[in-house]
Amino acid sequence: MIKKITTIMTICLLIHFGGHGQVHIEILNQSETKDFKEVVAKIEAYFKDKDKGRGSGYKQFKRWEYYHSSRLSPDGKIVDVAKANFDEFYYYQESVAGRTANRSERAENNVAGGDWEAVAPDEHRRIVSGHNGGLGRVNTIEVDPSYSHRIYVGTPGGGLWRSTDNGANWVPLTDGIPRIGVSGIVIDYNSPSNNRTIYIFTGDGDGNDTPSVGVLKSMDNGQTWYSTGLTDADVSRPQKLRIHPTNSNILYAVDRNDVFKTTDGGLTWTNTTASLGVSGFYDLEFKPGDPTRMYISTRTRMYISTNSGDSWVQSSFSPPSNSRRIELAVTPANSNYVYAVCGGNWTTTSSPSVGFNGVYRSTDSGLSFTRRSNSPNILGYNTNGGDLGDQSWYDLAIAVSPTNAQEVHVGGINTWKSTNGGTSWSNTSYWLESSAGAGNYTHADIHELKFQTSNTIYCASDGGIYKSVDRASNWSSISDGLQITQVYRLGLGSESTSVKSPLYFGAQDNGLNAVKANSSEARHWEGADGFEVVVMPNNRYVVGAIQYGALKRMFNESSFYDVTPSGQSGAWLTPFAIHDDGSQYPKNVIYAGYQDVWYQSSSHSIGPAGGGHWTNISNGNIGGGNCTHLAVAPSNKNYVYVSKNSTLYRTTNLGGSWTNITGGVPGTKSYFAIHPTNPNIVYTVSGGFGAGQKVYRTTNGGSSWTNISGSLPDVPINTIVYETGSSNGIYVGMDVGVFYRDDTLSDWVPFYSELPNVEITELEIDYANDEIYAATYGRGIWKSPLYGERCKSNLTVSGNLDGFRYYTANNLTASAKVEPFAEVSFVAANSIRLTPGFHAQPNTDFHAKIDAGVCSDGFFKSTKSVQKTGVYAGPLPGVVGIQSADGEVEEHSAGLYVFPNPVASDVYLQLDVKNSSKLLINVYDLRGSLVLQEDKGMKDAGKMVEKVDVNAIPSGVYILEVISDGQRSSQKIVIAR
Repeated sequence: MIKKITTIMTICLLIHFGGHGQVHIEILNQSETKDFKEVVAKIEAYFKDKDKGRGSGYKQFKRWEYYHSSRLSPDGKIVDVAKANFDEFYYYQESVAGRTANRSERAENNVAGGDWEAVAPDEHRRIVSGHNGGLGRVNTIEVDPSYSHRIYVGTPGGGLWRSTDNGANWVPLTDGIPRIGVSGIVIDYNSPSNNRTIYIFTGDGDGNDTPSVGVLKSMDNGQTWYSTGLTDADVSRPQKLRIHPTNSNILYAVDRNDVFKTTDGGLTWTNTTASLGVSGFYDLEFKPGDPTRMYISTRTRMYISTNSGDSWVQSSFSPPSNSRRIELAVTPANSNYVYAVCGGNWTTTSSPSVGFNGVYRSTDSGLSFTRRSNSPNILGYNTNGGDLGDQSWYDLAIAVSPTNAQEVHVGGINTWKSTNGGTSWSNTSYWLESSAGAGNYTHADIHELKFQTSNTIYCASDGGIYKSVDRASNWSSISDGLQITQVYRLGLGSESTSVKSPLYFGAQDNGLNAVKANSSEARHWEGADGFEVVVMPNNRYVVGAIQYGALKRMFNESSFYDVTPSGQSGAWLTPFAIHDDGSQYPKNVIYAGYQDVWYQSSSHSIGPAGGGHWTNISNGNIGGGNCTHLAVAPSNKNYVYVSKNSTLYRTTNLGGSWTNITGGVPGTKSYFAIHPTNPNIVYTVSGGFGAGQKVYRTTNGGSSWTNISGSLPDVPINTIVYETGSSNGIYVGMDVGVFYRDDTLSDWVPFYSELPNVEITELEIDYANDEIYAATYGRGIWKSPLYGERCKSNLTVSGNLDGFRYYTANNLTASAKVEPFAEVSFVAANSIRLTPGFHAQPNTDFHAKIDAGVCSDGFFKSTKSVQKTGVYAGPLPGVVGIQSADGEVEEHSAGLYVFPNPVASDVYLQLDVKNSSKLLINVYDLRGSLVLQEDKGMKDAGKMVEKVDVNAIPSGVYILEVISDGQRSSQKIVIAR
């Protein structure tokens, strides 16, 4: 593991950050305090007199503020959320889900309830109003070095995905890891073709939506993942991950602060740039044909190494001082060429400066550069390059043809192409879908461009992945099947019990969307970032919010109006809700929470007149700041509950008076659930960290509160829903997982079987079909039968089955095709029938079992263990020394000493065996393959020395593992001859 010292500096001159779009990260990193309110105040002070529009970075700051405001420590400090969630959920799983509150006792079993399946979206289509539709952001692309049809993509919240058929179908590889983002991918080209070793650099470098937990490694094609020696303690903002072209044990991880190198497949890492005294790293490239020569870039500089990255010297490359990001590209068509694209410093509309500092080229392997062009502005919004804007601090990409050193492609908002080495440019795609011609649309914000062949190029953007097979003359989306949408909120329509309910949702970068009944297609009707959506009874019309509470009304996918209360701007996610009194439209009330609470009375409908007929019902009586959540009692429209971060308010007379009901409820209140018939029974959940401080209930309208957190893991809760007609059944959605509790249970039970380990942003219940829906931030929308839902009498399974699938029914019939590397189980109470067409392909894991207990008394009884594709299996052997038999990691053992090391023939192990036990010695290569095993038999307690003959093992780096007395100890050894 890397050990490093970070110097924390005070902020003296905020003007220093004028050239950086994500100024909030700069201020955060250099602030003495990690107090959330103080940091936010400094960032707001910086932006006070500046333009906050497109490209300024203010939107990204508000995303960051919204996310962290409900994920703070009990004393209000900013938390390493990724590590906290990762460690806590892994501990929860390893300790057996459902442990008691004192965290020391084990539950009887580790069976999770629920039977979740993906709903939407896995494809998208723009309807009349939408202007930039897509499925979700893709950060990075990697094509298998030996199999061009095998493509990997990394996403900010949905983890790692793989296609084995050129993007026609996609499979997730990290669903079992708690909320994972991916910004770098490499494939070990020496690993077996059907069992690849894969490395991912976790976290979201460009958007900072998901912090990093370091570099993870899989040695079984993505089924299980291990921590390497580069962890969250070492990195801040992941940017790139590269593998040495001729030695697959050597990798480089480009973090915003440092560049790290490993020579042993990830066990240990070295900071190669510490002596430079600079930060802001973005890119790393090898000279084609000579990997000892390497190039790295920062915001304003470039460095060269001639010794495989062990040391670096600054290049003479000198772009304008206001550059804020440099991306590099090389090509085997001319190994001496190095291209660099430099983003500019456009920050305000009142005092604009150039947004594009130019494309530069070196023809002498980076020793000198000349500027090829700095106009038109290929980083802006216009297809003619006539504007000044850019947002290169967030997205910038460059790629050069592998067969033509003069053909250069650049991506910013749009994509551009040069055929004369960057001297002149032509636009090849347009971000505005409503104006783009056929084959000319790629979603805005290009994060990576990558050539596969001289004609085929891939584009990763905020809307997904796009492909061109004619050198960017035409583009097509190959995102269908990538369920990676970062959903903020969802709304359910109403349908009959025989038809699946229609869906509406708001998503980051991809606006407001509708999903028709029995469809998985997102029908995009409004751009920007989409948030809360409410559906009026009988589906007459839908109201959705984009950032800061701009309300948009859609009627029958044909008419669209802005209906925001005049002059109002709210929180990043502005809450609003309706009260349905059961009468026919339009007799319903809609409420919206800005600094005050506004509503429209039942005598008016929301029309096109600029949001008319709104009434302010709080009039400054609920304190300053914006509302963060709002709920109205289903049984009484006069009862409204509002939160402003950590403070709760209530009115019982439609705003005639307001009462502070915070009481002793700690932390940020992220959501309410109100009893369907009693407006005084309310549940609220905490989004922050603090063990045992998660869920509170009041039965007297907030005069007092009872803590019902039980044994829930210490992970932020984002949403809660009450199940009408149950025994006070409630579901909570956390940063990882869904949990359930009712009056028949003494504690919370897991309810996340088959659900990816991803952030749950909202839960809603479809009572017509007895199903619960979950919105996730990175994996779209999912649904499950409610807790205790009746088992299906007859279930038919067809189509292609991939990943981990589990099906249960009284009687099950299947004609499905089980894809390679899938794990599929059929469990039925009475019968399983495999009909013509059923086929389990090679390298599959298929199980069929008759178990009468699964549908006992006609109710679904899940027998699933918690299994998902791509589970976290703990630290890589050799990174952490001792692991107990039940999987809990202990401190590194001083009882094992290996010598000599490096070794040529015989290696000796000095052991201190505590109890008489069997001794087993294993040697693994860095891809996890067992190359040697010696069973030493029973050994008495005491100290001893054992010899292991490694003469038959080729030179290289290996992991030596010792198993004794129920413990595993491992250490890296080097065999050198």
